[in-house]
Amino acid sequence: MAKEKKITAKPPVKKQDDSITHLEFEETVIPAASTDEVPFDESVIVTEREQSESVIVDTLSDTSDTELDKVLEHEITKFNLADAWIEEKKAKCLAMKINGQEDKEGYEAIKEELRIIKEKRINVGKTKDKINEGALKWQRTVNAEAKRLVTALEPIEQYLFNQKSEYEAEKERIKQEKKNAEQRLFTERSQKLFAYGYTLEGEFFVHEGLDDRIHDMLLKEMDESWFQEIVQKNEVFKAEQAAIELAEQQKRAEEERLLQIQKQEQEAEALRQEEQRKALEAQQKAQEEERLAMLQERYDVRIGQLEILGLVKVPESASVCFGVHPNLKYVISFSDVQNFTKEQWQEALVKITHDVNELKKKEQEEKQKASELEKVVLLRTATLQGLGLIFNGSNFTADKINVPLSQVKSASDTDFESLVERVKSTIAEVEKEKEEKRKAQEEEAKRAEQLKQQQAQEAELKKQQEEEQRQMEARALMSDKELVTEYFDKVSAVEVPVLKSAKYKKMVKEFTDFITNFRHGI
Repeated sequence: MAKEKKITAKPPVKKQDDSITHLEFEETVIPAASTDEVPFDESVIVTEREQSESVIVDTLSDTSDTELDKVLEHEITKFNLADAWIEEKKAKCLAMKINGQEDKEGYEAIKEELRIIKEKRINVGKTKDKINEGALKWQRTVNAEAKRLVTALEPIEQYLFNQKSEYEAEKERIKQEKKNAEQRLFTERSQKLFAYGYTLEGEFFVHEGLDDRIHDMLLKEMDESWFQEIVQKNEVFKAEQAAIELAEQQKRAEEERLLQIQKQEQEAEALRQEEQRKALEAQQKAQEEERLAMLQERYDVRIGQLEILGLVKVPESASVCFGVHPNLKYVISFSDVQNFTKEQWQEALVKITHDVNELKKKEQEEKQKASELEKVVLLRTATLQGLGLIFNGSNFTADKINVPLSQVKSASDTDFESLVERVKSTIAEVEKEKEEKRKAQEEEAKRAEQLKQQQAQEAELKKQQEEEQRQMEARALMSDKELVTEYFDKVSAVEVPVLKSAKYKKMVKEFTDFITNFRHGI
């Protein structure tokens, strides 16, 4: 059935300033007028499309809300369908039922009510069409007039806009050109001032020598004659400074000449004094060498006497001692050997001879004691080492055992036997602890290995699950073509069997050719 479009006026919308009222229209598709019965379809009454462009109706701008409401209220009364009648029909019809195929009376009653309701519904649509007939014509007329007026105004506006833009652009160009010229002049003047020795302190160009301060805005705005006066003043100052500098240079040159003469005289005097000093030193050196030669001769004779007694020179201690053992008594220093007078030396030599004899006697006794002690220490060392102790040069050690060598040497036989018993007891305790620790370590290692294997299995399982998840996610992102390509790659990796039948050979060849063509995009 053919359909036509109608424009339905919506309630007016007021702006905040109440100056203009908008009427918005919406398109409604309704069925063409027909006396034929049609099945009930809700879209037949109102089907909204895109809301049409809002149209400002200037003729209604002065119409009050009350007057407009009266117009709309009058139009709505044309539907001639009271809400009370609808509610009455709703209560009656929704309570009606057909009690089986035998209830002919109920069927006819419902059929009659359906006809009445359908007729009312169709009348509502027809009334709506009549109310909306003028809306579309109104909208098109207003839009056409607005477009015509805008089209007439546009070239005038564009021309005026172009004239205004050209004027403003030229004005801006002249302004910028003047600004650029002022900036160039300011730059040139600034460079001249810097060349004369001015420095920029904030907004001022300052010359300390001239005690001159020029504001940067003043430098921009002063005329050329004023600036030339500043230039002339700086040229005069520059010439004066050059003259002063020349005089200073001449003064410094004369002072330098006088200093050079003074320096030459001082160097000559220093050279004369140096020659005198060297002559005196040579004389003193000869006398000292003669004295030292005499002392050396006397020193050599006395050292020979001491060596006959069995003494030796010990350079690091600057002395002569009997023997080389570090515990031996100091005897006499090199200084005494060299500087003693003859009488002092004879007295010292007698004493040294006596001391040496006593030392030799004492040394012999100590050697005998040391030999006996060495035998005891060797025997005790063998005993301790037999128990598993290790000698590190100063101590006999083992787990939880540390026996100093000094204790081994100084202990009596009874004390050493007690020491050996304590060592044996400690060794037994250590061995027991080691065995218990070894067993505990074996148990711990066994548990650790089991835990390690369990963790490795869990990690491998997690890795496999993650890889499977990654492959599933990757496959989910693959296109059908990529999935088919992957499938063909897997099929191609399978070795083709050796076939006898021509039928199956042909079938396999066609399949492989299909895969090849697919890969080459055929």
